[in-house]
Amino acid sequence: MRGLGTRKGALNQTDRKRERGFDGSGERKGPLVFLWFLSSDARRSGGWSMRAMMRMTVSRKLIGLTMLCVVAMAAVVAVQLKFLSDQVWSDRNLYLKAQVDSAWSILDSLEKRSQAGEFDRATAEAMAKAVLRPVRFNNNDYLFFHDYEGRRAAR
Repeated sequence: MRGLGTRKGALNQTDRKRERGFDGSGERKGPLVFLWFLSSDARRSGGWSMRAMMRMTVSRKLIGLTMLCVVAMAAVVAVQLKFLSDQVWSDRNLYLKAQVDSAWSILDSLEKRSQAGEFDRATAEAMAKAVLRPVRFNNNDYLFFHDYEGRRAAR
């Protein structure tokens, strides 16, 4: 009886269907089924076993390994993008802090000179506006200043 034999390597009709990718319900298994590459023993037992691993076909093992590598690479890329984003924001903040510190030192110098009597406060404010107005960073961004009452003092 061909196909129902007991000799090693002989397969019956059900085993042939399983080999071709059909499950017991008659529907073809697809790649979108969660953990479709696990053998039925692993699904029944609820986890991995050495027997289940040995019964998996080479193609299922390769697909599982490939999927694991893709997930691992995606995780590494996500972590690298997070670190890169943090570094970019940190660099921008340091650059802006340097610009503000530079402007502050110019204003401090002009205030000390006005207090020393070299010129009056109105002249010092006009000089500060003239010196800081052309300062630009990040293409077209500029510094602006407010006085203690919340009014814009310079742009």
